[in-house]
Amino acid sequence: MDSLVSHVKASIPSLSQMRLELQQRLSERRELKDFEEKLRFLDDEGKKIFQGYQEQALYRLVEAWLDSYESLWREEYLDVLQKRGWTHFKKSILPKLVELSQLVQRLEKDLGNMRKARGGALFQVNIQHLLMSEGIPCEIPTGNKASALGRIDLVVPNMEIAQSHPDKAYFITCKRTLRERWKQEVPQGTANRRFYLITLDDSISPSKAEEIRKMNLIAYVPSSVKMKHTDKSWIRSIKDFPKDLRA
Repeated sequence: MDSLVSHVKASIPSLSQMRLELQQRLSERRELKDFEEKLRFLDDEGKKIFQGYQEQALYRLVEAWLDSYESLWREEYLDVLQKRGWTHFKKSILPKLVELSQLVQRLEKDLGNMRKARGGALFQVNIQHLLMSEGIPCEIPTGNKASALGRIDLVVPNMEIAQSHPDKAYFITCKRTLRERWKQEVPQGTANRRFYLITLDDSISPSKAEEIRKMNLIAYVPSSVKMKHTDKSWIRSIKDFPKDLRA
């Protein structure tokens, strides 16, 4: 039965396919003008797309499970229902239904983990795509370069500049939300390097803003959040992100 779950999970489109679908949807929304509107749209649509794929995967699992017992339904359980009645039929089929529920739970757990991972990865590539569409070159570190940089998701303009002249590069960490362990998941700012954090988290408290300052980070947050922190120069609006990278 594990093979059923693995087979159904494999039907979920790849990250690159989801990215292309998101870009197509964004191209159809010409009324979206600023960086924040576009990023929020891509994030919301990404969740909708994955939820649709998740629902399809559950249907596929149940259908495949039913098909795997086709002969049993036809030859044994149907006979029980016809000859011995509903009560005996129910007792006969309940163990199989429990098996199905366990499979569904396993798939939902796996898809939940996949959804979180895809959400973070899509957030990163969405930001890269939007920056590049505005003429701002950036790269996602890979391989040994990514290991050397640690918790850095994007580099502007490129890895070569980031390594040879780090004071001329921007080091960006992308976090959809700042959960309890966020400080362990973002880098500490250092001298001669510009470390930026970009997030769609709508709940940046004064204490969390102060923690961001102590980590020597400049955080780009939703405009509604910036309005609550107008006195903090290191808390900035996502709308200003491309402009600041060009400065």
